[in-house]
Amino acid sequence: MKDVSLKLVKMDEPIRYSKGDPIEMFVFNTLLLKATPPELTKEDYEDVEKLNVYLEHVDLDKWFLEDSRDLEQFVGIYVYAHYRNEPKDLGILADAPHYEAFALRTSTGNVVTSILVAKEGSLPKDLINEIYKSKEAEPSGHLIPVAIEKHYRSKKFPKLKGIRVVRIATHPKLMGRGLGSKALELLEKVYREKGYDWIGSGFGANPRLIKFWLKNRYVPIHISPRRNKVSGEYTVVVLKPLKKDLENEIREYYREFRIKFVEWLRYIHYDIEPELARALLVEGHIWRKIKSKFALEPRLTKIQRKRLEAFLMGVLSYELTSDAVNELVKNYFIDEDPKKPKLSADEELILICRTLQARTLSQTVDIMRIDRNVAKQRFENSIKKLCDHYIKN
Repeated sequence: MKDVSLKLVKMDEPIRYSKGDPIEMFVFNTLLLKATPPELTKEDYEDVEKLNVYLEHVDLDKWFLEDSRDLEQFVGIYVYAHYRNEPKDLGILADAPHYEAFALRTSTGNVVTSILVAKEGSLPKDLINEIYKSKEAEPSGHLIPVAIEKHYRSKKFPKLKGIRVVRIATHPKLMGRGLGSKALELLEKVYREKGYDWIGSGFGANPRLIKFWLKNRYVPIHISPRRNKVSGEYTVVVLKPLKKDLENEIREYYREFRIKFVEWLRYIHYDIEPELARALLVEGHIWRKIKSKFALEPRLTKIQRKRLEAFLMGVLSYELTSDAVNELVKNYFIDEDPKKPKLSADEELILICRTLQARTLSQTVDIMRIDRNVAKQRFENSIKKLCDHYIKN
């Protein structure tokens, strides 16, 4: 291999504007493209430690016309949260009639969490029928109702009134202190008291972000078939009922989501991070106390069952029994029976990699960064646990 020499090239002269151009400065200042979050005080940190914060429904007209300081703090949090801000964002915030903004503040008045929401749903009957019958009919501004109607064939849900969290971000120096969860809690209370039916969000998912929403009892009900061209992430839609009579319906959506997702992992989402796939399949349950569970039995022929036994005996390889193993594993991730085997997170990740995503053992070992023999042993032990539970002689 030949030595490679690198030459560092630095550009000093701007392309779009001349250096120090006043128009560029005017654009950046006017559109708040260089907005910064507030400087935090000792009192702010003390308030955050105790979660002594309050949620303010922002008067956007007042902010734009009178109080630019609060607006800069609000937008500055998004800028530093790397929300891929664009010049048009400020215009949307100012003019979009179905958008509302909320600020989580400390006792000093500093904004520590910024939230932008969109009102969705309450669609008229004619539009609902058009969406139901047409592939092209997707009215803008109603992401979640359209997703539910398209994928779950529901004409009831789009009639309901809901809120989609468009953006939520916390001050960069206060991440991981519970402010995002507190903001959602207070936001849900506001819209529950206003009679709204549901609250949800759609976002580019990564393991950390999806776990934030799942921790706050939001349920995944859809994932895009392709990665976003800009972020490189799959878009996930999550939903939470604000009324008790909607719980069973959303529970059914989550069940159907898992039924589809275990199939999609093999050919549509074969490249998705296994940790993210596991979070979507395992950690989305929010109805732990509901007695009625969806118990499922694997669809296996007598010979498939015998071949599974042969696999555990070492007579047949995984490749020769993968059809039966795949059915068993899919069943495990869909089954809601509390009596089913309790597998560890690592065991579940191996099942996702090796079976649902059809990766080789070498690929699985590389992804999980574990010893090959350890991975092989855990995989076989997991299948044995599933066989002991589901295969009744």
